[in-house]
Amino acid sequence: MTEALYTFTPNHSSDQVTFWSSIAITVVAIFLTVRMLKRQEGMDYNRRMLLAMLFFFGGIIAAGTAFFSGWSMYKQGTVYLYEDAVRIGEERFAFTDIRRMVVKEDKGQSFVNPQITTRTTRILLIELKNGHVFALSEEQYPLADLLGRLKEIKGD
Repeated sequence: MTEALYTFTPNHSSDQVTFWSSIAITVVAIFLTVRMLKRQEGMDYNRRMLLAMLFFFGGIIAAGTAFFSGWSMYKQGTVYLYEDAVRIGEERFAFTDIRRMVVKEDKGQSFVNPQITTRTTRILLIELKNGHVFALSEEQYPLADLLGRLKEIKGD
C-alpha cells in the first residue's frame, strides 16, 4: 500500500462535549431516581414517584444521546488521499469509482421567520458508482482544503 499524500482527521469537539455531558446527566439522573425511590420523610408518595419517573426518563434520553454521540465519533473516520484512491475510515475506493462529488449547503431556518437563515453548513457528498455515499461536513473536516486536494490529485 502506498503512502497517503494527505490526511484529514475529523474534529470531534462538539461530539465530545455532547457525549461527556450526556454521560454526566445520565449518572446524576440515575442517582436521583434511586434516591426518589427510597422512602423519604416529608415528601408524599405520589410526588416521589412522579419525580422518580421524570429523572428516569431524563436519564434514558441522556443515555441515548451519549450512545449516538459516541457512535458518531466512532463512525467518522480519518480521510486519506492517495495518488489513485481515497480512504475514509476503513473504506478505500479508487478515483475511477467516484460517480460525482457535490458540495451541498444545509441552511438552518429561524423558528420565528422561515425566510431567515440562522446557520449554513457545507457538506461534501462523494457518491460512488456502486451507490455508496459519503457525507463530510465542514463542522468535522476542513472542507475547503479537502476539496482542493481532491481536485488537485484527481485532476478535475
